[in-house]
Amino acid sequence: MNKLENENQVKRIIYKSEGSKFGNELNIYDLIDQIERQYASATTMTDDGLYKPMFIKSLLKVESPYQHLRIEVAAEYKIITEEQKNDFYLKGLKEREAFIDTIRRRIISFESGLSARLRTISNLPGTFHLSVKKDANNPEIEEYGIFYKGEPFNLKCLKCNESFYKELNDSGVNSIFCHNKREKCSNKEEAVNGNFRYFKRINEKISQLV
Repeated sequence: MNKLENENQVKRIIYKSEGSKFGNELNIYDLIDQIERQYASATTMTDDGLYKPMFIKSLLKVESPYQHLRIEVAAEYKIITEEQKNDFYLKGLKEREAFIDTIRRRIISFESGLSARLRTISNLPGTFHLSVKKDANNPEIEEYGIFYKGEPFNLKCLKCNESFYKELNDSGVNSIFCHNKREKCSNKEEAVNGNFRYFKRINEKISQLV
């Protein structure tokens, strides 16, 4: 690995770490609430049985065709400086393309760190990713933000009210324990054939809709 490749690898690690830090700053409970609301109000699976990605949080919106969304994102999250952003708009087409190619891996690293952190702190089974949502009525308007694809929480502890996800069997025994580590909740049970005494199924309306 030459010096330039080594420097680029170090930068990608730094930007991945910055993405993870940003994930810690977001209110994960608001994101989970948005996931559950969308599941309850819309069809979230395709005809092939795959989950559709849900747009759960906008991070940046551009409304002008003269703005480049990825450049605006890079500047907003300190991947490039404000001066670099302004210089970008003064460059020719080939120079712009070269600059975008240069920072693409930095943006991917930031997104990777953020997505991984959200999945860890949410304790949800699905995946988070960052992408662009276009306005159906105005194609010039684009929103960059967080998408989620998968299931929401499906159980709630009746002792401490903590919600969490666990893959369940409709028949046989489900060994359940509360995931509330903050309060060190000790609630647990061996639920037979989906009959719970100390836990409650939640978001069941979701499975009926999809």
